[in-house]
Amino acid sequence: NIVMIMINLGNGCVFRTHSYLKNIIMRFLKKISILLIFIAQNAVGFGQHSCDIIEEKYYDNVAKAVLNYKKGNFYESYIQLKTMSERCELSNSTEYSELYVFAKLSIRYKDYDNATSSIKKLVSTYGYKLSNFTKIPHYQFLRKHKNWREFKKQMSYLEHDFVSDTALVITFQQMGFLDQFIRIRYLDSCKNRQHDSAELKKIQLSFAPLMDSIDSCNCHFLVDYLQQGRKPVLSQSHQQQVYFVFLSIVLHCATQSVSEELSLLLKNAICSYQLSPVFYAALIDRKRMSQNRLFVYGFYDNITEKQIEDFPNIDKQRFSIGLPAYSTEKELKNLKTHNH
Repeated sequence: NIVMIMINLGNGCVFRTHSYLKNIIMRFLKKISILLIFIAQNAVGFGQHSCDIIEEKYYDNVAKAVLNYKKGNFYESYIQLKTMSERCELSNSTEYSELYVFAKLSIRYKDYDNATSSIKKLVSTYGYKLSNFTKIPHYQFLRKHKNWREFKKQMSYLEHDFVSDTALVITFQQMGFLDQFIRIRYLDSCKNRQHDSAELKKIQLSFAPLMDSIDSCNCHFLVDYLQQGRKPVLSQSHQQQVYFVFLSIVLHCATQSVSEELSLLLKNAICSYQLSPVFYAALIDRKRMSQNRLFVYGFYDNITEKQIEDFPNIDKQRFSIGLPAYSTEKELKNLKTHNH
C-alpha cells in the first residue's frame, strides 16, 4: 500500500516520502537494536551468575556487606558485594536491598559497568526509576560517561515497559486486611474483660472458629501459590507489601494441618530464588513455640540464647537453610532500630 501511494504521489513526492519513511524506519530499528542488545547482555549475565545460595552462603555474605554499609564502611561493603555478584546474581531482597546498595556503591567508586548493570536490573525487575539515583554522590560521573545518552534511552524504555503484578498485590492486601481486622476485633473485645476469665473464655470460643477458618483458607492459598512456582514481577514497594503479609500468614500456618506440606514447599522455594529462607525459619520456630519447645533458628528478636536449641551451633543450623549468621542479623537489626 505504501509503495502504491508513493507511485501515485509522483517522483518529487516519492523522494521526500522515501526520506521521511527511511528516517522513521532507522529510528525504529535503532530502538529495537538497543533493546535486543540489552536483552542479550542480561540473558548472558543471568546464566553466568546462577548459583547455589546455600552453598555460597549468599544471605550471610549479603548481610555482612549491608551491615558494613550501615556502619559506614563503604569500600569494604562494595568489595564484598562485588565479590558476591561475581559468584551469584544479586537480587534485591526485602530484608537487605543488596542490589540497590551495590548500585549506589558502584556509582560512588566510579565502577561504570557494575553501576549501569545494577541499575538496569533494578529498573527492569524491581520497578526503580533512574531518578532514584540522582542524589547519590558521584552520580555526575555516570552522566559524563561516553555511553550515557544510550544508557539513559534504555532506562526510559524499561521504565515505560515495567508493569508490577498489581492483581497479586491486591490479593495479598485483602488477605492481610481481613486477618488483621478480625484479630483487632478479638483483642478489642478482650481488652475490657481482662479480669473476667469466664467472659474471656467465651470471647475466645466465639472468635476461634472464625480465625481458624481464615487461617486455613490463607494457608491453603499459600500452598497453591508455591506449588505453581510463580516468580511474579513486583515493584520494590509491592514486594515489601507481599513480603510482610506472606510472613504474617506463614506464622499463622504453624498450627494448621497444611504446615508440613507448607514447610517442604518453603524449603524448596529457597534454592529456586523464589523466597527468602526467613519464611521457612519463621514457620519452624513458630511451630516450636506452639509445642513449647526450644527454637531452632532464632527467628524471634525478643528471645534469649537459653530459648534456642543447641545455641553454640545455631549458625550451622541457619547456614543449612541459607540464613545469615545469628550475630550478623542481630547486629543489623539492632542498628536499623537504633537509626530509626
